[in-house]
Amino acid sequence: MVEINDFLKTFTAANGVDEKEFKSNSRVRDLVDLRSVYCTVARDLGEYSLDVIGKTLNRHHASVIHAVKNYRILSQIDKDLKTKYNNACIIYNALKQPKDRKTVGLIDALLKSNNILRYKLSKNKSDLDKLKIKYKQLKKQINTLTELI
Repeated sequence: MVEINDFLKTFTAANGVDEKEFKSNSRVRDLVDLRSVYCTVARDLGEYSLDVIGKTLNRHHASVIHAVKNYRILSQIDKDLKTKYNNACIIYNALKQPKDRKTVGLIDALLKSNNILRYKLSKNKSDLDKLKIKYKQLKKQINTLTELI
């Protein structure tokens, strides 16, 4: 089983959040969402008690119940939240690897995330190229219409 504090440190580092800020009482939306993802992954994959998860965040077990419940609801709508959850699962599973496999597991997790980002970037570039072509066509049509007037 993964030590929950190892997961917390790796999770916050992977998401570019200061651990102290993550544990703070801040209600900034991004932090609240990340906390809900952390609590849900710790509960789903780590099978930690609500109390143990809450203590890592300086919160009561009821806060963890609320965070998990909110994640379940919001993840049906917010695809970015679902992606953060999937990335957190990759991190957790990488930490579960034997010590000599941890580095390989983390590299695999990073490569998978990198491939997903590359795919999204190429898709967006393709969409942008199509829009540029459409823009040029419309500009030509406007110029033609302007000449006729």
